[in-house]
Amino acid sequence: MTGIVFSDRVNVNCLDHENSMKKQTAGWADIKWYADTVLDIRGFSADMEWAKRAWALLEKTPLTQYATTQEFYQVLVRLFCLGEIVGTFNYCRMDEPFEPYERYAEWVDECELTKIRLIVLAGEDYYEDSYLEDWDGISEIVDVLIDREYDVVLEWLKVGFGGKNGLLRALVGPVADDDEESDPLMSEKLEEWAAGGFARQVF
Repeated sequence: MTGIVFSDRVNVNCLDHENSMKKQTAGWADIKWYADTVLDIRGFSADMEWAKRAWALLEKTPLTQYATTQEFYQVLVRLFCLGEIVGTFNYCRMDEPFEPYERYAEWVDECELTKIRLIVLAGEDYYEDSYLEDWDGISEIVDVLIDREYDVVLEWLKVGFGGKNGLLRALVGPVADDDEESDPLMSEKLEEWAAGGFARQVF
């Protein structure tokens, strides 16, 4: 087999002369380098531990499989979805500031998502100079890419964690009497976000 290296950290194997690719799964070890930036919302290890558990669940689904460069970057967009869930959780639970558009700059830079790679992922509707001229255009593309994947990622997480309540319990972590309502940090905003199915929020 001929190894086709498209990143310092990821390798895709060519199966034949026609460059058909073997599907493989991006495990936690493969994406941890990127996760260290995407999930570093407040610098707490609990966020990373939750993300590691969440990614292990996604590894059992097609969402972490890739065979080409473009498919791998699509997998990283799903990592962005986890970053947004963690950021929203911290905002709802503790009023931790979370500015997604500011975070996007760090995420795409660390994940080597160049402007060209972003617009290829986004599709021909975004093949315009206006999306490449400034950061607002790039941020809009990242927002669109996350929006396309968010609900699918969320549904798989609900299945993996045992439903909406299971996902909430996993995010909150261990609480007294095994009852999330006893958690002093179960804020009204967090309860509303959970009741709404953890939908994307507008910040």
